[in-house]
Amino acid sequence: GDVVAPVSITEPLPAIVPPPLIETPPILADSLGEQRTLAILVTFADSVHPLVDGRELREFLNEVSAYYQEQSYEQTWLRVVDVAGPYRIPIAVENLPSSADTNRRIIQQEAIRAAKAANPALDFSRIDRLMIFFPVSDNVGGAFGFGTNGKESTETPDGRVRLSTSWMNGGIGATPHEFGHNL
Repeated sequence: GDVVAPVSITEPLPAIVPPPLIETPPILADSLGEQRTLAILVTFADSVHPLVDGRELREFLNEVSAYYQEQSYEQTWLRVVDVAGPYRIPIAVENLPSSADTNRRIIQQEAIRAAKAANPALDFSRIDRLMIFFPVSDNVGGAFGFGTNGKESTETPDGRVRLSTSWMNGGIGATPHEFGHNL
């Protein structure tokens, strides 16, 4: 057969570069352990009924807690401090004045005010996660839920506190998803 002559390599071989490592986001210390959660049910001045019964909501939130506790290998869970309301807030949903984000903030402030008025002993400095449930409205955005990414500074009757907020627009099904943003 054919004879293959040896080849001389005079140029160095290119260096083998390993693929870049995928960086994982840091784990935030306040996303681990017990997450003290306050759920507030609100209706608007022009809405007929609350979104869900408080007892049913508490049971659902306990299921969400069990899910997160299992999926996080026992590293995070909800402790439902209270399911407050329903409170009728003095806002006609059709008359909300501004952008969807601003409207959510207005609902947040009115929900906080109503919960504190109904329960003066409620201490927002001891809340990590705030969830607000209200009848469906396109004036707060078209999605079923919205959530802050982690905690943020929020004005309350107890002063400025760091907590996360979820807004549930017309249902409870997006709660586990929005809670994930809140962590």
